Amino acid sequence: MPARHYLPVHQQGHFHQICLTEFSSAKSEETILCLPGLLETSTAWHDFAIFFARKHRVFIIDYAGRALSEYLPDGIEYRMSACLADICSAVSFINGFDQRSKKRTSSAESTATETCLHLVGNSMGGLLAVTFATEQPSIVT
Repeated sequence: MPARHYLPVHQQGHFHQICLTEFSSAKSEETILCLPGLLETSTAWHDFAIFFARKHRVFIIDYAGRALSEYLPDGIEYRMSACLADICSAVSFINGFDQRSKKRTSSAESTATETCLHLVGNSMGGLLAVTFATEQPSIVT
């Protein structure tokens, strides 16, 4: 049964919440973050997640304004930068950081660079994966 996490995203002085769905394997050392395309939601990745969750931690993001995530606050436009902010919040959560306090939420001593994180994206999600990996190369495997 997948778990849903509602994460805060801070952007331009405002907060909104996104939904991150988790499918996990208890023995997993690798994590996959699925990034839907422009007209997709997390449901498009459900079968993929179930298959790979046998050996990996798998997360699927719903960007702001999609499926179970909140809409962006008034005055913030739906752009690639908004999706990248959502991805940053998801990655912080995956690595054990509270986005509001910027503090580690678990007692684990691992750092973000120790997490084996794979990004998988379709269409716009693929472009976001490449952009995020370019901006944060130490985080993505």
